[in-house]
Formats: sequence, structure tokens, C-alpha cells
Amino acid sequence: MKHEAAEMRALYISNGRQIHIGYFVEGADHEGTVCPHPAVHRTDPAFSFIYDYVFALYFVYYAFEITVDTLLEFMRYRYGRIPSLIYEDNDFPLRDLVEKVSGLPLWIIPKEYRKYLPILYISENELIFDLSKKPSNTLPKRVKVSIISKADGASKTYKFPGLFG
Repeated sequence: MKHEAAEMRALYISNGRQIHIGYFVEGADHEGTVCPHPAVHRTDPAFSFIYDYVFALYFVYYAFEITVDTLLEFMRYRYGRIPSLIYEDNDFPLRDLVEKVSGLPLWIIPKEYRKYLPILYISENELIFDLSKKPSNTLPKRVKVSIISKADGASKTYKFPGLFG
């Protein structure tokens, strides 16, 4: 994709009460029509920012946890002891961030309704990542969709992401 000059494009869905932010990777199809990149968007014409953000937050935390565990094991092996890591009883690394992200409305792009919802929460000072719930299909009746894009001057046709089809 790097050499195909693909760009990320923001999209906004609003129903008057909520604004939902999504994105898609712009590319061209086999006929040269500028559209959501066919290699990236085979089944989803766009992605919800908050949906992906929850996944990213969990995986970043998980990678840090593995790194810390590995470093502690190395220190035990190398030095025969592990330095004490002291947290308050109710302290949890990234607690504020997890609580803020989990409090955001998970309003997803319509074609994402077939996926399971990523839910993050803290239970007994442990980060829980739950993928057991399907969203209720409560789409707004009317929405306004906006995309931020710019024409390249060479392409003749553009295709809007098929969000609702």
C-alpha cells in the first residue's frame, strides 16, 4: 500500500445527537475508480475509530505486560532478585485511560454490526478484554455522513464507501 500512495480518509456519521468517527484507506479499484482500498476493505467499507482504538489499547497494554514480565524474569535470572513494584491497593496502570475509553459510546459503522463488540474493563486490578457481546441492531433512522477527501486531479471517478448496503 505504501507504494500505491494509499491515504487514510476520515469519515463522520452524525444523527444530530451523536457524532461517530471512522476511517478508510483510500485506493483504486481495477478500473481506476478511487474508492476504499480493495485489499484493505474486502468486507468492511470503513472502520470505526473507537472499535479499533479499544483493540489497540488492549494489545499495547498486553505487549507492555509481556515486556515487563520478561524483564523481571531476566532480572531474577541475572541478579537473583526482582525489584519490588509497589502500587496502591486500588491503583492499576492506565486505569484512567481504560475508564475513559470504556466510557465512550461504542457506536459502530453499520456493516460492523456482525462483529462482536470489544469491551474493556478493570476487575480486581486486572484488565479484562471481553469479546462476547454482539451489538444490538439499533441504527439511527437518519444520519448525515461526511468524508474529508481531496481530488487528485487525475482520477475521473470516485466511489463513496458503501456503509449501509
